[in-house]
Amino acid sequence: MTGVQSIYPDPSVFSIARLTIQRQIWFSLK
Repeated sequence: MTGVQSIYPDPSVFSIARLTIQRQIWFSLK
């Protein structure tokens, strides 16, 4: 668990970043 947390300090930040990437792809497709 500690190794994964070192790679991803905060799961919420990772999820927000993933949503931002998906939104950028959505705008690029439109």
